[in-house]
Amino acid sequence: MPASAPRARSNLNIRSKTLLDLRALRPIVQPQFLFTLPSALVTASHIGQPKPPAWTSLLPLLILTLIYAVALGILASRGEPAPGASAILWKYTFALFVIRWVGLDRRLYDLKTPFEFNAFLFFAWMIVLPYYLYKTRGLRGLLNTLGFWLLAATPAITGQIMRLFSAH
Repeated sequence: MPASAPRARSNLNIRSKTLLDLRALRPIVQPQFLFTLPSALVTASHIGQPKPPAWTSLLPLLILTLIYAVALGILASRGEPAPGASAILWKYTFALFVIRWVGLDRRLYDLKTPFEFNAFLFFAWMIVLPYYLYKTRGLRGLLNTLGFWLLAATPAITGQIMRLFSAH
């Protein structure tokens, strides 16, 4: 950079703060950044408030399962097969709702996961979810896994039961 060119001025003010390192008895200079954050970022409304119950974040998944199970039950009672696209839509939507729930649950447990965890969970939730639940809840998490697997199978089970009862 030529000497005649003006220096770029930073919008960030830096002040040095001198601390004493007791191990080496030498001063350490640490920069302090003086800038203001918007008050919405500084104040956290969730601090000091009780955590919501875990089942409240499962309500959308439970409602989705109920709606799909009722729809399959009605179709099966009339003897009509369910459209193939609805099963694919159910599979992907269920996986997305599981990802949403795990994301909310991770915040409650303050668990750090890799960036790709959500994609891995989407494609292999039947394997990754038991691992996650075991890591966060221990053996009780494996029982919760059975609940998720049963929840995923509920619409198909409901459809088969309705098909059996309507055949007689």
